[in-house]
Amino acid sequence: MRDEALAILETGIEKQKAHLEQWRQPVEPLLFETLRTIDALYFEELFFSADSSARTPLPQHTLSTWGVNKALSLMVPKQLDSGPFRLFPSTGQTQAQAAELLLQCGILQRAETLYGWLREGLLSARIDRPAMPLESGTDTILVLKSAHPSMFSEVISRKHKRWISDLTIDHDSVWKHELQQRHTALAPALEEAVTCFGGWGISYTTTREIDDHFLECGQIYLRRMWSQDLLGTDEVIGGEAFGDYLGVLTAVAGRAEKQLCFASILKRRHPELRLENLLTTFAPCDELITGLAEHLDAETTQIKKLLSYLVLGPDNLDVHTDSGEIAWAPIARSSADYFLLPLYGLDTNPFLFLLTELQARHREDWFRAANNRERRWLADLKHLFASERWVVNDRNLKLREGKKTVTDLDFISYDKTHNELALFQLKWQHPVGIDNRARRSAGKNLLSQGNDWVERVMGWISRNGVDELAKRAGIAIKPDIKVRLFVIGRYNAYFTGFSDRDERATWADWNHLMKARLDQPQASVSELCATLKAEADEISTSYKGDSYVVPLGNVAVLLNPVREPTSS
Repeated sequence: MRDEALAILETGIEKQKAHLEQWRQPVEPLLFETLRTIDALYFEELFFSADSSARTPLPQHTLSTWGVNKALSLMVPKQLDSGPFRLFPSTGQTQAQAAELLLQCGILQRAETLYGWLREGLLSARIDRPAMPLESGTDTILVLKSAHPSMFSEVISRKHKRWISDLTIDHDSVWKHELQQRHTALAPALEEAVTCFGGWGISYTTTREIDDHFLECGQIYLRRMWSQDLLGTDEVIGGEAFGDYLGVLTAVAGRAEKQLCFASILKRRHPELRLENLLTTFAPCDELITGLAEHLDAETTQIKKLLSYLVLGPDNLDVHTDSGEIAWAPIARSSADYFLLPLYGLDTNPFLFLLTELQARHREDWFRAANNRERRWLADLKHLFASERWVVNDRNLKLREGKKTVTDLDFISYDKTHNELALFQLKWQHPVGIDNRARRSAGKNLLSQGNDWVERVMGWISRNGVDELAKRAGIAIKPDIKVRLFVIGRYNAYFTGFSDRDERATWADWNHLMKARLDQPQASVSELCATLKAEADEISTSYKGDSYVVPLGNVAVLLNPVREPTSS
């Protein structure tokens, strides 16, 4: 049954790819309309109530959001031509076509993901063939169900990413309140600055005061996003400090916040205007670079260089769209003379785009920076165990036997009050989202390396004793000490397809560890272990798993259906 199901999916995927090739028209106007559609899809919830007929139906919305990469791969020009920008109104007809493209691209992306899960044995399969084809033309129903205990376990780390984001927002509440007060004072000027262009579009003027305000808005909004800690602001990569890249990104994010604000004002004033005509804009390349340089008081040559790392174009299209990770592009290059300025990437997580670009362009610098980042993590860990009851060793301790190094300990924390020793292995990770290949690689590396570390540490202790370990760490301990091991992934400790963790250790993502320590600062090491395991289990078991339908040609693919179809 599984092999037949794989064959059905494979045939459907190839047909879908061939169908989408008919849409391939990489020219500026069609890319512009595609980005308009993507922006409207991601922002419609801010402009329309949940029951509004203007909202995209939920099943279509979900599928369409998965289609970003494949749509961009079809529409980004391979060659940058010169010439004037063609500005035109988005209409119901053009948007219907662009929305259909995005939907069909999302269907392909989801089908490929399901194919990968099924091939890995993570799903079970059943094939139903109705006696008569359905009105939609469907003659085959492929029912897929979760068949592995680890399915969707990434929900654990997602919850803690939201937690750290909310914590940052709460930390910035006073700053945000001050910004809101300034925004209120600016409101009359903002209302006056924006007008309707041509009866369908948006036009506005700006001032230094307005630009400075939204620069700060961009700064505070970006702070809540995960993955920006992958590099330190003082790390030099590509000849520039990472902080300088972030400065330009913040300015671009501020421009996006301004655009969104003016779009909201105009949409409220003219409800009949199409959202697609208000969000996505364009700018001459030289004009955008010069404007950013003036605002940031920087040289145009430096801004041009730094800005290039935020731009999706023909040179880096494959880097950002070949994988399943969505390309959160802050800017798209549509011709030799113009940038397109979408909002969706800046609103979701432009750091993922920037980090991917930096790694692709400067691998040597990237790996040098990777070797330095553990210092920052160790400093954070030391702060997390900073009270007087803790004795820590934040220097990497190699566990040797004779001249042979068996393994090492990244961080050690001794709880004097409860006489418990915590031994840590820290695993930095590149951010992983929905890409199957990246998930498999990250999950395999964490599990194999983490399990190997646990086995080696426990073996060393059994042969040499805890007293010897403490002596080498320079920590005075009491008799009858308890030892607890921790494997900490920077962003994720649980991956779909990987559940055979050595349970002699506690596995957690960094955000979860921080949350547990902040929630219960007086807890012992054993209590900390119990909390981390119990909370991870509760999050995982309470999540019922994804459930959706993918209409793949004449095949309806159902993942974890709430109601079972029958073969009759």
